[in-house]
Amino acid sequence: MSGLAVQRPDDLRNSQPSAPRATIRPAGCKGLSVSAIMPVKKPIKKSEKIVRIVFAVVVLVMVSQSDCVRASWASHRIRRGMTVNEVLQVSGDWEWGHAYSERPAPEPGVAVSFNPRSIRALGKESQEVASQVELAADLEQQMNGHAWSMSLTYLWPMRASFRIFFDPQGKVQSVSGIAGPG
Repeated sequence: MSGLAVQRPDDLRNSQPSAPRATIRPAGCKGLSVSAIMPVKKPIKKSEKIVRIVFAVVVLVMVSQSDCVRASWASHRIRRGMTVNEVLQVSGDWEWGHAYSERPAPEPGVAVSFNPRSIRALGKESQEVASQVELAADLEQQMNGHAWSMSLTYLWPMRASFRIFFDPQGKVQSVSGIAGPG
């Protein structure tokens, strides 16, 4: 160490303020000090802090309202033995659904598509429904009597669905995991 004076911490107490400080320079960096290589962080302005907090809150809201989270919350609230009406009440704001019941031959299977405002059986006209109670009653009327399943789909920003399996009396038997495009 040619010409470089290093002070120990206990020596710093006795040093005089007017004494020149030693500058540590990495090998091959003439004229550059450590402070020139590593920039000093400036304090964050209050307005920038506010912008960061607002951004974090917006991201948190978006994530908590995503399709997978909503579908997961809904599927975990559905319990064995619930009726169709109870399932629709606890399942939140799904976008569309589909119900299907396999029937013994030669009877064809029954397929129904629906959303919160209408229901449409395969090959028939769509009919408006006034409430979830009416939607549940229509589904039970068309599906009960045979084991059947219903899927509910949530949108935004992508798509997530899960399936509920019912017995012939319209009581929940099981709930599938979440399925999505990825």
